Amino acid sequence: MLSATYEQQQRHQPGERAAYRLACQAAKQTRSPKRAELRSSSELRAAWRDSVARAYGADIVAGWRSAPEQPPRRHGRGRAQPST
Repeated sequence: MLSATYEQQQRHQPGERAAYRLACQAAKQTRSPKRAELRSSSELRAAWRDSVARAYGADIVAGWRSAPEQPPRRHGRGRAQPST
């Protein structure tokens, strides 16, 4: 639709740059709006946990810890630091 309007107004097909701009404009017009409210990390994790529980069962989520496990610290050239 946008390219047809462009061709009608400009009397030629859009070039590479114009086609890119038209594609961006089409994406903006058809994309659903973003959420207005911001949610904290803990709220997002709770929502994801609930979503997984509904999709795969509460027993899958039951063994999860509330905070993600921290990866081992790196020392030097990417080798894991020995634990003390």
